Amino acid sequence: MIYPIRRDTLSPDQLDWIDARVKRFEAEWRPDIEMDFEGYLIDAGPLRTALLAELSHADIEFHHRSGRPSPLERILSQFQELARDSNSVAELLWAEFQLRKQVDPQLTISALSDIFPNLCRQFGAKFGEDSISILKSTPPEATDGRTDLSKAPPSIPGFEICEMLGRGGVGIVYRA
Repeated sequence: MIYPIRRDTLSPDQLDWIDARVKRFEAEWRPDIEMDFEGYLIDAGPLRTALLAELSHADIEFHHRSGRPSPLERILSQFQELARDSNSVAELLWAEFQLRKQVDPQLTISALSDIFPNLCRQFGAKFGEDSISILKSTPPEATDGRTDLSKAPPSIPGFEICEMLGRGGVGIVYRA
């Protein structure tokens, strides 16, 4: 599961609360209906956007697993607080791309503009035309499809970073 929130900014109790709601959502998810997020967002208070981002990631992933069309545009249209958060939109677009790339390894990040023309156009208009080009260039990929580590991987004493395995809202996972 990809976690879009900055988990290091939340307390253990907050993380447990969010995780419990997401696990309930995952257990109740059905491919034959559109899930109603509102029932999971009740009493979320200041954690609403963080929980909404988590639920969105889970819903997108389950839609892909079941072969259903992505709910990304519907989710962002229904929940404006999420749509206004450029980081969340970029992370959801990135997650969508990663899921699609599992099915089609030749898929390029520029294909997002073809897959979601309205969303990418709105994203570019709202957050600047550079935002899509930034999204397209992050993370940089080498010709073999792996991440090009010449673009400043972290330096961690005692470890040699070999490749980036994945990227999410929490950070980047590297093989060392």
